[in-house]
Amino acid sequence: MAQPCLRVLLVPVLAALCLVFSLSPGTALRLPDYDAAVLAEWQARYPRGILSNYREVILPRLDPADRKRLGGTRFEFPTRLKGREPFGFAADTAGRTIYMSIQSLKFLDDLSLAAAWLDRNGYTLQSLTNYLAMIRHWSRPEAPPAVLPALCIPENALQNAEVDTLSQKTFSTAIFFVMLHEIGHIVLGHGGYEGISRAAARKAEADADAFALKIMARVGDPPLGVVNLFLVMAYLTESPDHYTSAPVSPQQLAARTHPLSPDRLSDFADTLAQTAEDYSKLGLTRAQVMATAGEVRIVAANLLGIRGLTPLIGRATTPKDLGPMRPGDKLAAPCRTTPALSAAPNGAFAGRFAGTIIINNVEFDMQAEMTRSGNRVTGRSSAGAGVSTLEGVVEGDSLHYRWVLGPDKGRGVLTYAGGRYSGTWGSNDSADDGGTVSLRPE
Repeated sequence: MAQPCLRVLLVPVLAALCLVFSLSPGTALRLPDYDAAVLAEWQARYPRGILSNYREVILPRLDPADRKRLGGTRFEFPTRLKGREPFGFAADTAGRTIYMSIQSLKFLDDLSLAAAWLDRNGYTLQSLTNYLAMIRHWSRPEAPPAVLPALCIPENALQNAEVDTLSQKTFSTAIFFVMLHEIGHIVLGHGGYEGISRAAARKAEADADAFALKIMARVGDPPLGVVNLFLVMAYLTESPDHYTSAPVSPQQLAARTHPLSPDRLSDFADTLAQTAEDYSKLGLTRAQVMATAGEVRIVAANLLGIRGLTPLIGRATTPKDLGPMRPGDKLAAPCRTTPALSAAPNGAFAGRFAGTIIINNVEFDMQAEMTRSGNRVTGRSSAGAGVSTLEGVVEGDSLHYRWVLGPDKGRGVLTYAGGRYSGTWGSNDSADDGGTVSLRPE
């Protein structure tokens, strides 16, 4: 039942769900296996809107010199962009070509719909970030589940007008930023990232970000939700924790050119603050823009903590742990056809429970559920950072159990008395060196 003591700032994703910067080679993730027919359908649909935006919205708002630099630029829409998924977007500045992967577009489209449905139905986005952490560390031979069924988003979700509107705005904002960022690389004459310094790469990315923000202001597209863009990027980009078989040192990682970094977030926040007056023309107050810049800086300050927590959540989360979560929930609400939680004598050690757990002398809220058959009990619990599984045996009024959370494991004892449960947990072979647990039926 043990849980980590780190916390992560989770802000509702109400605008675009990804910060679409090209990833360095070797950071591709295993995405859901989209059916070839589905990708073919969207390969015929996505380019129309993207190219229309480019010709009718972006080009007219560029300076004449910038339009000249873009002369001859073309777009290509491959089904997949090897080595760059799920952010399969790149600019070949020498060849004046912008690549946009259909698989990446579809994945972000699904994330946008999931976020919109969860938000409009009063759920948090914890299940979505758990899903992102899970696929970041997916190690099974089969592909991870698709976004929408994994998060229990109903097939008729778009029939709700508010969900439809928010989902489309979310996705279109994300893709608009994709285009502007990659266009910025061509306009600014950036070369490739092979053999250049980290400082030079950082400046190129910051300049492309600034270009995108400048054009968004001209177009009248507010940069709302940038905090969430960076949060999702923080869950999906590489860190030293993502290399378990061949570890990469922090020094090696720092030398890479594209991973999200505190410096890059700070650059973005500075640019946003400096252009606050431009965005005020869109109906945003200077205070709103400055507040958003401040939130980006908070993400920068917490980036290493987020990345430190993501491997634990990702390796401890399975598809059965995903589902809608109300504010305060630690375990996903049941949304699939599953056996009912069993009955048991006196209701002991069966059902759903809420309570607290002490970890490193700090108290955390937690939820648990247990199923009992005879004197054997199985279940799961969470304090907000991954789902711990348990199994054990009831002896009298006590449950002696073993727990597993990702690579960690241990033992514990829970005692039932007066309708409540109290006990201890420990690591490895200890049942009490970790802290205490207190639960009550929900």
